Amino acid sequence: MNSDHTAAALAQTHETLATSLRVFLGQACPESLSRALRRCEALELLQEHAEREGLSGILRLTWPKNAPTPPPLLDQRRLEIFAHNGRVRETLRVLGEAFRQAGIEVIVVKGAALLTGPYRQRLGCRPLSDIDLLVRERQLEDLETTLERLGWRRYLTRWRGDGLELDLHTHLERSALLGHRHAAFRFPSETLWRQSQPSPVGGPALRLLDPATQAAYLATHAVKHAFGRWIWLVDLCLVLPGVTQPDLERALGEARAERAWVYVRELQRVLGLSSSVRLESEPKLSLIERTWLSLVAKRRQSMGLGRVVAGLSIPTLSERLAYWREVAWPAEESLDRATPATLPATPAPRSLWLSRSLAPRAAQALKLMAAALRTAASP
Repeated sequence: MNSDHTAAALAQTHETLATSLRVFLGQACPESLSRALRRCEALELLQEHAEREGLSGILRLTWPKNAPTPPPLLDQRRLEIFAHNGRVRETLRVLGEAFRQAGIEVIVVKGAALLTGPYRQRLGCRPLSDIDLLVRERQLEDLETTLERLGWRRYLTRWRGDGLELDLHTHLERSALLGHRHAAFRFPSETLWRQSQPSPVGGPALRLLDPATQAAYLATHAVKHAFGRWIWLVDLCLVLPGVTQPDLERALGEARAERAWVYVRELQRVLGLSSSVRLESEPKLSLIERTWLSLVAKRRQSMGLGRVVAGLSIPTLSERLAYWREVAWPAEESLDRATPATLPATPAPRSLWLSRSLAPRAAQALKLMAAALRTAASP
């Protein structure tokens, strides 16, 4: 297959997948997807593309009866997602009862939280890798003791049980390598807990972020990971109907996530999805940001700079520089603590960090600046 034909096939699969999303969200009719699938010459490529974007289940659900026969792997994948998510929901129910008896509260975040809401009737549509739980720092030890009693076992920085993984957080803005002192986005713990709501699965010990904060958090998470999967935009489309504009403006302002929201809207526009809520006062994007978003939409290598671009949401230059320094050169203790989670066992984590993270990121940054300069120079 020559390069021109390959590029045309990729563009065709991209448009077909975007049409599937619009049908799923009620923004296009099924016949439009039928026409796109009949034109699509590489159904296996479409299936691979859908899997990378976390959209296999959605593609299979929306596949029209009068379209070409779907690849068999799509049926298998949707059943796998459905079975896995059913186990996740049952696990949340069991954990919720155990936490209630132990006097512990947790907030379920990210994908697992959506299984109790937007995807509760469509469990085969949302792939999930792990269960993310937010716990108060003072209850972390009790939580870990409860997990051990239930048969869960620590594996590096996560917990495993019954074929599932738990990822425990004490702060939404903290990661293994970055603390929260220089975080790009802010999610004050006390505010999160005060505004949280009971989950419909698992009883009162399991809670969810309020809808507006959930939307803000999903947006910032997608930015930090450079919108690596289109399913994250679908998540936001499904969460938004339960959010009022004043609440969204409040949540984005508290998290200083207004720029992240503009990124979301721009990428939804690229996919032909109905745009998210427009803020009354939106930040103006720079040439670098617009170029980065263009590369993200085209799935180019420079899309990996999410954590760097996230720093543009920090209001003051001194805080921004401190954040970028921590992103580029984490503290020694942070690097040592993160080594089991992010790097193979090694006596020299700093050297490995330089070769596997800092050097590629620097190369991507140079490519991004070069692309921005070309855009600025073009008529």
